[in-house]
Amino acid sequence: MVGLFLAISYLIFLLLFHAPGILQIGTFALIAGLFVIGAVNMFTKVSGHLAVLSAFLTFAVLVRVGIVGAFYPIAITCLGKNQDKNHTLLQTVLGSVIGILTTVIIYAIVKYIVR
Repeated sequence: MVGLFLAISYLIFLLLFHAPGILQIGTFALIAGLFVIGAVNMFTKVSGHLAVLSAFLTFAVLVRVGIVGAFYPIAITCLGKNQDKNHTLLQTVLGSVIGILTTVIIYAIVKYIVR
């Protein structure tokens, strides 16, 4: 709940001070991802850390700040979560997929439909 409150507060701050649209899109995608994770967690456990990491790195690649090799930390984090027995392989992959898909969908909607 605290993370969601902070993300929404940050988005309001960005809107009030007319921050660049790309920051607003990224923050909105993060908030949407938190709602998706919450919905999926009602049925199975999902790695929220990997969802946020995947969303952030996907966004960096989409706006051409990062390169495709930026996805390497996702694999390392997946391995770490599995070795520590915090999450199963399915839970880590599901978290990554949610983060990537949510970001790509929000980005595509804003870039190609809204504008």
